[in-house]
Amino acid sequence: MDIVDQLLYQGGTREQYMPGFTKKFPYYAICSKMDKGFRMEAPWHWHRSVELFYMEKGSVEYFTPGGKFVIAEGCCGFLGASVLHRTALPEACHHNLALLHLFEPFFLSGGAGSLIDQKYVSPFLDAAGQGVLILRPDVKGEAEVVELLRRSFELQASSYGYEFHLRAALSEIWLRFLEICPPKAPEKLGQTDDGAIKNILSYIYDHYSEKIDITDLAKAGHCSERECYRSFQEYLHMTPVQYIRSWRLERAAELLASGEDTVADIALACGFGSSSRFGKMFREAFSVTPLAYRLKLREEHSK
Repeated sequence: MDIVDQLLYQGGTREQYMPGFTKKFPYYAICSKMDKGFRMEAPWHWHRSVELFYMEKGSVEYFTPGGKFVIAEGCCGFLGASVLHRTALPEACHHNLALLHLFEPFFLSGGAGSLIDQKYVSPFLDAAGQGVLILRPDVKGEAEVVELLRRSFELQASSYGYEFHLRAALSEIWLRFLEICPPKAPEKLGQTDDGAIKNILSYIYDHYSEKIDITDLAKAGHCSERECYRSFQEYLHMTPVQYIRSWRLERAAELLASGEDTVADIALACGFGSSSRFGKMFREAFSVTPLAYRLKLREEHSK
């Protein structure tokens, strides 16, 4: 299980990069820590895999087109495939540890259109829609499923039959989720088409170092400028300008943490134009200077 404190992305898209995730074994496990550094959040992203997670310590906020969902310590949750989402720590949360299973639906169903897919997988994905399904240990009928999910992370990849045992455990958890959250939700949030906003985000990911205007974004999303603005408000609850700035700051923070480039070079590489403008925006977002951010992260990673 990989321990991560920041997201990596596939080149040319905003999909999360998951090393070792292959068609032969479409599964990836993460021990996620978000309580390091200053930027205690994961920006908007998506992945083709579904997400089953357990909050070992602290709590986390999930934001999706379906709203805001708070997962408290000891709870577990489910997020569907390709759902746009971001996560953040609540202000009062200073320690955080989440355990995540990430896998493509066909890992359980055997393939799209199979009997298992038609009866148990696709209906559950439709019911989940664009939100997060949460189970709590203090709710009758949910505690056992929470415990099953927690124990599934104790499986050892080095043990004989691990792949079989893992798929069996995930299948059992999936079926129990389906029993508790049957596919009869009155509001089908999953029917909305988010293809345009994903195309736009992919464009920003590739061109954030350049000058970007609304015409560029509309063209990337194959939509009108008005539709572009509407998509940002509907899915991300912010304007295009706000998102571009936040993504440039995110990239700048990663470069400060992982590289040796000067602040001036990072400012230009991330599309800020000048180091003074970059420094001002960085302080507004992180409440610290770029250099102080770099030093603080290096201190923490050296411990």
